Amino acid sequence: MFVSVLREGQERSWPFCFHFKAIGRIAKVVPCSVNLQSGIVTVIDGGKNLTTEEKSRIVSAAQKAPQHNWDISSGHKFYLCDEWATTNFLKSSPRGIQGHRYFELREELGANVPIELDQIAAALSNHTWT
Repeated sequence: MFVSVLREGQERSWPFCFHFKAIGRIAKVVPCSVNLQSGIVTVIDGGKNLTTEEKSRIVSAAQKAPQHNWDISSGHKFYLCDEWATTNFLKSSPRGIQGHRYFELREELGANVPIELDQIAAALSNHTWT
């Protein structure tokens, strides 16, 4: 998740500063469609079995998305995280980002990547990305 941040009175060399506010441990990746009226989740390609709570999270996200002019009710993959940790992984280069971005933690943190999510989040807070 990234957030644009501009502090009042901050001098800047580019219009926005992007950073990751939180990271999560992905438990399931679920390609599915959601019927917004009935709240029914249809998993595509016979994928994973979903708990009632996981279905509820997917339906809730799909119902809130139109408020942001997004339609994620069909042909979308939901990345369900079972754990979250706050971080401040800052983008250090100018200009925005185009599309999504994946990071190889060994490239960002070196060979000894922590196992615990809160330790990874703390380590990323001390790094920047371009």
